[in-house]
Amino acid sequence: EAWLHSFIAAPPDYLIILTGEGVNRLSGFAERAGLTEKWKNALQNTYKLARGPKPNRALKPLGVQADALAESPTTDGIIQSLEKIDLSQATVSVQLYGENPNEKLQNYLQSKDVNYNVVAPYIYASDSETEEVITLINAMADKKIDMICFTSQPQYTRLESVAKKHSLELKLKAGLKAIKVAAIGPVVAEQLSNAGFAVDFMPDDQFFMKPMVSAISNK
Repeated sequence: EAWLHSFIAAPPDYLIILTGEGVNRLSGFAERAGLTEKWKNALQNTYKLARGPKPNRALKPLGVQADALAESPTTDGIIQSLEKIDLSQATVSVQLYGENPNEKLQNYLQSKDVNYNVVAPYIYASDSETEEVITLINAMADKKIDMICFTSQPQYTRLESVAKKHSLELKLKAGLKAIKVAAIGPVVAEQLSNAGFAVDFMPDDQFFMKPMVSAISNK
């Protein structure tokens, strides 16, 4: 709420939006604080750079849309887009996600001597439903699942964390190597690849997972 009040009182020159869920959460805080109309008006008065189409879609119920989408739906894509903007003496707000401080983006802004602030409107409940996660790991290892799709980095991080805590690392490794793995985008795909797992499917664009749909249709 304090961030919202500050944003409304003096909208920054640029707002970098990393997730649609972040927009939804901020709008929820604004509604509960009776700030919805002021939040909408403030958004109209700032340049909005969205990491991808999901944040842009989340803006539409507020009557606004992103002024630009990142070069690619990654932190590097955001930075590439910012390289085309004169940030001297600019004020920038960044909507983070989860508990990830996105040090790469913050370091970039610091290198440009930008006056910026960040807000992290939600975190992941990583300690919930542990038994369900264990069941999933065992089901993959037992080949009871044909395919798994990762839509965010914390999902694999959660699987890995539970596997380590419950001595299921070998089962997780065997399971992910035995089934088809889909990633919603390049950031998640890179995480899985670095962990040693091949990604079988990834969207050709940010809206439609064409290769996976084709594979399912041909089954």
